[in-house]
Amino acid sequence: MLFNSRFHKGSSRYVLVIPFLKIVLKFPVVSSPYAILEGVINRCENAIKHNTWPLARKIIFGSADKWLSVRWGLLRGIVANWREYRFYKNSDSPLLWPTYFSLFGLVNVQPMAMCHPTWKSGVWPFVRETTLQMAYDDSHVFSEMPNYTVDDTGHLRIIDYANPRGQAVITKYGKEIYAKSRSIFNGK
Repeated sequence: MLFNSRFHKGSSRYVLVIPFLKIVLKFPVVSSPYAILEGVINRCENAIKHNTWPLARKIIFGSADKWLSVRWGLLRGIVANWREYRFYKNSDSPLLWPTYFSLFGLVNVQPMAMCHPTWKSGVWPFVRETTLQMAYDDSHVFSEMPNYTVDDTGHLRIIDYANPRGQAVITKYGKEIYAKSRSIFNGK
């Protein structure tokens, strides 16, 4: 371990928490070419077996079902990092936890954040209600407690915001979630 660092794996990114520097580094998950190729071959065999050669071509070249392609398997973490960084830089939503820097999506740097389990059960219902259920568009992000923190002023902040569906929710409701969260979770 690097000075008591912690390592976590998400679906498209690794997160390295470095407490002594009070930062978090996000790296793309890059599946081994062998694992990606094996998955593509299996999906192609199934597509051919069921007489769907056009689907097999799409899997190999990624022309339609990008999440099935080799290209997407290699690039989705990079795309997520870059998308998150650009959204932070271009958004005026106070709900976003800062992303200080991105090296073209190869690594993102954020300040370290702590999850607060004391209000764990109240965040998801609060966000759903505040967004008029639009949070269901990216429920993976909005319903998971490790994706939230509270800043020094007592406001709720979101740490993972790479998904465009979640970004749409944040664009529309981020200021409202941020403003209401202080009184809800701090009793003020």
